[in-house]
Amino acid sequence: MSEDCLVLNVFAPVSALAEAAAPERDLLPVMFNIHGGGFVGGSAGTAWNLTRFSGSVVIAIQYRLGALGFFSTAAEGEALPNLGMADQVLALQWTQANARAFGGDPSRVLIFGCSAGGASVAGHLVSTAATGLYHAAGIESPGGHQGWMGDAVRSNDDWMSADLNRENSDALAADINCTSRTDLACLQAAELSVLYRASLQRRLAPALDGEVFPLGLIRQGLWNKVPTIIGGQSCESCADAEARLGPPTASVSTAELTDALVAEGFSGVNGSGVGATTLVNEWYAARIASEGNWRTLARILSDSGHACSSALHAEALATTAPAGTVWRYFFEYTLPSDPLPGATHGGDEAWLFRTTGTSADEIALSEDMASWWANLAASGDPNLPSAGGLLRKRVAAPKRPKWIAYSGAPPSGAAPPHDVMFLGLGHDPLPRLNASIDTVRAECAHWKAFLGW
Repeated sequence: MSEDCLVLNVFAPVSALAEAAAPERDLLPVMFNIHGGGFVGGSAGTAWNLTRFSGSVVIAIQYRLGALGFFSTAAEGEALPNLGMADQVLALQWTQANARAFGGDPSRVLIFGCSAGGASVAGHLVSTAATGLYHAAGIESPGGHQGWMGDAVRSNDDWMSADLNRENSDALAADINCTSRTDLACLQAAELSVLYRASLQRRLAPALDGEVFPLGLIRQGLWNKVPTIIGGQSCESCADAEARLGPPTASVSTAELTDALVAEGFSGVNGSGVGATTLVNEWYAARIASEGNWRTLARILSDSGHACSSALHAEALATTAPAGTVWRYFFEYTLPSDPLPGATHGGDEAWLFRTTGTSADEIALSEDMASWWANLAASGDPNLPSAGGLLRKRVAAPKRPKWIAYSGAPPSGAAPPHDVMFLGLGHDPLPRLNASIDTVRAECAHWKAFLGW
C-alpha cells in the first residue's frame, strides 16, 4: 500500500484549523481510531462528534481487510505480511508527518479502537513497527477465540495462529484454483469478486510467528508500556444469545442450552475440545443455578471471547505496567428501550463517539468518556487535562469521580479492589468506581489457555 492510496478521515476543531499556520499555537492531542469489524468489515467512520466533545484532533483510518489484508504469501520461514496491520502503521507514520497541519500534536497521539480495533491496538503494543508513533492507548473489547472455537470454517478470531493463517491461505488459494498461497501469478490474475466470495469461507486475520499472541506477550511484559485505558461491556454476547434462544424472557431448557452451545462450536471434538457437557455441568453450573439458562449462554459466549479477553488484557497490562498507568472500565448502560440485560459488544463506542442517547445525563456520559480518553492522549492520565486548558467541558463536574488506576490485584476474599470505573446511569455517583463478580470474572481462568494467555 502506498501513501497515494492511504484512506483516512481527519476531524479537527475549527479553531485549530484556523490557527494551523500560527507559529506559536497550542497543539491539540490526537485521537487515532482503528475501526472494528473482525478484520473483515468496518470502515473509517465519521467522528466529528468526538472532536466536538473532546477538543482533540481525531483521525479515523481505513485498512485492508480479509484476504486483501491478511492472506499470507510467505513461504515457510518467512514472516507473515499482515498487510492490514502494515496499513495501520503507515497511517500512524502519516499522522506523525501531518498532524501539525491540522493543529494536532504528534507527540501526544492516542491509538484506540473497539473489537478488532482494540485487538489491533494490542498488536501495536507488542510490535516494534509502531514504536514511537503513539504515546497512549485505548483497548475496547478486544476479541479472542484464536482459532480454537467452532466447527464452522470461519470462527471469530481477532488474532489467529500463524499456522492457521498459512493453512487458510493455502485453502483459499485452492478454492480459486491456484496451487498454493505462494502461486503469485495465479493469485494476481484472480478477479477480485471471485477472491472476495471465496474468502467469506476462510478466516484470515493478523498473526504472529512463533504461535504467540499479543495477550501472552503483554503478560510477559514484552510491550510498549504507554498509559492505557482498557475495558468492555457488561453483556458482550447478549445479542448472540438472543439470536439463538429468543428474548431474555424466554423459557430455555437444558437441552436447548446444550443445542445452542453445540451450534456455537462447543462440540467437545474440534477446536478446543471443550464441549457443552463440561460447560453446563462443571464450569457454569453455579451460574445456571443462580441466573438461568438464557443468561448463562450469554455469559459463556461472552467469556469465551470478548469479555474474558478484555479482563485478561486488563490483568496483563496492569501487572506489567508502571504503577498508576492502566485504567479499567466496565460499560453497563443500555437505553431504556433495549430489552437485553446489559450493554452488548461495541456498545461503548456509540457513547464515546456520541452517536446515541438524547437525555442530559446520556449526553453527559458521552462527554465524560470523550474527555477521559482525550485527557489520556493529552497528559497520559484520564483525570488530567492538558496544561493548555484544553478539554474544559465537565472537567470539574462534581459527579465525576477521580478514576483510580487499575492494579490488577486478585480479590481478597469477597472484597475485590474498587478500581474499575463503571460507566452507566442510574447510580450515585455517576459514573462510579466499583468492582463486582462481573469484573473479577472467575470463569475467565478456564479460558486462559484458549485466549493467548
